[in-house]
Amino acid sequence: MATQSSTAVAGYTDPPLSESQQTRVVVVVSIAHALSHFMHLIVPPVFPLLMSEFSLSYSELGLLMTVFFVVSGFVQAASGFAVDRFGPLPVLLTSIGLFAFSTLVIASANSYWMLMLGCAVAGAANAPFHPVDYCILNARIEGKRLPRSYAVHGVAGSLGWAVAPLVLVGVSSVAGWRVGMLTAGVICLVILGLVWWARDALRVSPIRREKPVPGAGDGASDVSQSALGFMKHPGLWISFVYFFGTAFAIGGVQTFGPESAAQLHDLPAAQVALLVSVYMVGSAFGALVGGYTMGDVRYAERIVSLSLIVALSVALAIGYLTTPIWMSSVLFGMMGFAAGVGTPARDLLVKRAAPPGATGRIYGIVYSGLDVGVALAPALFGFMMDARWPAGIWIGVAMAYVLMIVCANMLARHSVERAASGHA
Repeated sequence: MATQSSTAVAGYTDPPLSESQQTRVVVVVSIAHALSHFMHLIVPPVFPLLMSEFSLSYSELGLLMTVFFVVSGFVQAASGFAVDRFGPLPVLLTSIGLFAFSTLVIASANSYWMLMLGCAVAGAANAPFHPVDYCILNARIEGKRLPRSYAVHGVAGSLGWAVAPLVLVGVSSVAGWRVGMLTAGVICLVILGLVWWARDALRVSPIRREKPVPGAGDGASDVSQSALGFMKHPGLWISFVYFFGTAFAIGGVQTFGPESAAQLHDLPAAQVALLVSVYMVGSAFGALVGGYTMGDVRYAERIVSLSLIVALSVALAIGYLTTPIWMSSVLFGMMGFAAGVGTPARDLLVKRAAPPGATGRIYGIVYSGLDVGVALAPALFGFMMDARWPAGIWIGVAMAYVLMIVCANMLARHSVERAASGHA
């Protein structure tokens, strides 16, 4: 009964799943999410090889990732409507198929522009994952399992980021970067088969027409009256900016953070290649701790603020304190852990901002902030590296954390005011 009630409120009317089926949903959706994050980092680990083969600058390398995330941001904002209209499963299958195709384009590239085309295709493939994932989880997972599913989902994404450099650097060092790209394509096809195998549990009925929910306030009626009514909510845009800051910080760490640390602290190449993986493993553990220890979502902004104060302090330490070589890995792990603690609370805050029947659209807009942030970060940070200012990377990361703290507190205040006025 709990599932039927929750799905009805969310705008879906699918029959409830057994506990084992719900577990299958969480596992498969989380693996798909890991693939999305894995694909974010198939190009940065081979930057040195691309720079050598195509005679590229740091700025040109950064622009490849900018193209990826600009395309992803634009398509993601629209993909939420497709998810609400057609259901998440067909959109997910299409996205994974496009990911596999993008690796083939990149692997066969003979020019910078073909690399850019492959990144654009990959960006389009990446776009629908968050609207898809959260539509499936919100519609198919019940009760107390939902926040835990968010934690597992977030951890899977971090692990996808952590694994990508290991796979790409490992394969590329043995067989070349083109074989590394094709290996990523094979991984896409394997996960495509897994999603198809679990398709019955993942299927969510598309929303044909929403009706106002009694007592739900203006948010519900806005959605029922107009497909764009949900965009009137300030919480939506506060969340968008929060995710922009999240992605800007992560973009700095992932793309040029290791190279910056190498220049600042004279790190060996072998250690530099692992710094992003250490950061992402730390983030995964942080998300688990945050998801299983957060007792009351009303205090989520406090968790976010404290964790990000620690993260920004570590970022500044990397940029401006002289540390032993071994300490760099410790600092990257600490920063990832601190930033990860607040991610489950973040997802619950976004869910609270979503009016009934607009789940795909809400997540499509909010998570496009991720793409905008990661689109801008590589180009800006690449410019800093070309200007021989590696410490600037960490100033930018710290400023992004400050922006996130401000937005989290604004979002909490908005939610309180909205509840006091009688709006859902």
